[in-house]
Amino acid sequence: MKIREITGVLTFMALLAISTSTSAQYKTAIGARLGGTSGISVKQLLLRPMYGELLVGSFENGFSVTALIEKQTPVSNSDKFFVYYGAGAHLAFYNGEDVIDTSFGRDVRYESDNDVAVGKVLIFGLEYKLPANLPFIIHADLKPFLEFGTGGYVVFAPDPSIGLKFIVR
Repeated sequence: MKIREITGVLTFMALLAISTSTSAQYKTAIGARLGGTSGISVKQLLLRPMYGELLVGSFENGFSVTALIEKQTPVSNSDKFFVYYGAGAHLAFYNGEDVIDTSFGRDVRYESDNDVAVGKVLIFGLEYKLPANLPFIIHADLKPFLEFGTGGYVVFAPDPSIGLKFIVR
């Protein structure tokens, strides 16, 4: 499935979920994210149905820290499937390597040593709580961002991912 198709499906699910009732399936979850930016994630219930999520991740030639506020709603009143969407910001640090990173839309040449970038981030995703008493959630999302770097560049990337979270409580 192409990125454009995934974006369309996730956007449709988010719009569908806006009209459904809301409930939280957990209070805190910690997990791994594999994708354009891979790393760890901590998601915490703030005020039903709003969550805060902190992502610390790496990519080909650097790392980033992302903070998000997300709304989570069940898909058709399910207690297993949830759509989430939100916005936030990130701070990215590049290691100064002169590479062309074409993964997941970061088509830019990083030439300055130790560039720093700030970005505006959106997120659209789907979570599935595994059945029975298993304390795990699998998820897939798109985390598109627009980034402005000290090297004078502007980058847009879709940053898709899949992941697994462990429910702490």
